[in-house]
Amino acid sequence: MSTLLIGGFLCFLILAVPQDNAVAMTTLATSGRFFINWAGSICNVYVQELFPTSFRQTASGLGSIASRVGGLLAPLLNMLAVYHWSIPTVVFSSLTLVSGALGFLLPETRRKELPDSTDEAEGNTNKTTLKSQSETKKFAQTISTKL
Repeated sequence: MSTLLIGGFLCFLILAVPQDNAVAMTTLATSGRFFINWAGSICNVYVQELFPTSFRQTASGLGSIASRVGGLLAPLLNMLAVYHWSIPTVVFSSLTLVSGALGFLLPETRRKELPDSTDEAEGNTNKTTLKSQSETKKFAQTISTKL
């Protein structure tokens, strides 16, 4: 989240710099791109860890497709600079900031544990509840076998 927010903020700062100052604009654009690429690399690793094993390959493929669609639409969005030079910068920066902010809505950022399986995820059961239930069942089985 922080890399997306920092990258989006650096790209937004391009609008505050005069267009004559090419060094500052290049520095901000390169720094913003660095942080956004960093966020993309983290996202690729994160997708592999986020989803259960049974769904991991599909989720990884969908994440890859989503990033490719963004890459395909970027040149089209860049054509909006004909109307005003700041439109592509505002749109790209805004999307990056919104993506970083939406990361705060993910379950693990709200101190919830992620499900281990799709059954847990579909059942909307809490991981700690399942663990305590399974421990209770094991304890009851252990006592019943001893009796």
